[in-house]
Amino acid sequence: IFGADFGGERSRRKYEEAKEKYESYMDVIDKVIEKQKELVASMEADDFANANNSYERARKLLKDQQDYAREMGKAYLKSGASKGFLGIGSSSSEGRKQKESISQEAWKQVEELFGKNFIKKISDNRMTGLFDLSYEQLLKLRDEATGFYSELKEDTKQYIDQIIESEEAWREVQEARKEALTK
Repeated sequence: IFGADFGGERSRRKYEEAKEKYESYMDVIDKVIEKQKELVASMEADDFANANNSYERARKLLKDQQDYAREMGKAYLKSGASKGFLGIGSSSSEGRKQKESISQEAWKQVEELFGKNFIKKISDNRMTGLFDLSYEQLLKLRDEATGFYSELKEDTKQYIDQIIESEEAWREVQEARKEALTK
């Protein structure tokens, strides 16, 4: 009615379409990254230029993968929000629902690990601040604030895990390059 998005269905549908494209894109990128990692690992001193191109390509792909996961994580947390028609039929975003569903004990676990300022950073209205955290912060959140992490929605965890995995893959590429150069 008059373009109202009762229940946030339009934004949810847009997110689901973007998620399908994201998953397809990630499958392709994962295959390309594996090939680039193989090329970097097999590099020889006399073929340094080609191997270095593979290294740079892997770096760019892994950064793109991280950036895209951050973007999709924020899109997920914003999805489902609507104002309805004249405020009637409005609904909360996935991020707001997620924030409200996390227990006090889980929030306390994060506060003890990182401090109150950190909680302010990640607990904005839709929790999109999660996707502005560094690799080290996300890793610590996942591995040491296990109660909090376990209460996150699956899509949120999927994007956090993708960011962590991309960074770990980048570190593997760097190590492979170092080993290939030093033999």
